[in-house]
Amino acid sequence: MDLPVQLQGDEQIIALLRRHPVYIILQIIGIIVLAMLLVSAFTWMQSQVVALRSVMDILIIATAVIALGAVGFIYYRYRNDLWLVTNQRLVDSIKTSPFSHEVASADLLNVQDIAVSKRGIFPTLFNFGDVSCQTAGSTGVFVLRGVPNPNGVLELIDQTRDRARERALKMGAIMGT
Repeated sequence: MDLPVQLQGDEQIIALLRRHPVYIILQIIGIIVLAMLLVSAFTWMQSQVVALRSVMDILIIATAVIALGAVGFIYYRYRNDLWLVTNQRLVDSIKTSPFSHEVASADLLNVQDIAVSKRGIFPTLFNFGDVSCQTAGSTGVFVLRGVPNPNGVLELIDQTRDRARERALKMGAIMGT
């Protein structure tokens, strides 16, 4: 697999996370519903005012093209936004377009607080939500949005962080803690 970062010598991937598919499906359904409402309104206006037929045809086609583009963009983001939990760090990779890629990394030793947020009916029913990781580094906060089983992700990051701290203590990397 093509990873957004080069793994360090003894670094191992613990988890590769993406958004929950329902999170994406809900966005796509919203776009489809909005597009259908617009097409219905344009069709109704076309039937009421004969002089606007060609303009409404153009608006209907534009609505369909924009809706398809938006669905394509949502799928692209789903495939290209990912989070890695390794035995040493947390990596956030966001690729908003083929020409824009942001990668942030935080050492697990710097992860201080982890919080889970599930708001709404669908996140509760389908068990997805946001996991926020507060770090001591310059990155500040990592937010893993719409991930499946956010409580499990919290536990995974917490346990992996604890193992990284134990390993660092054994190696003498952390003094006085």
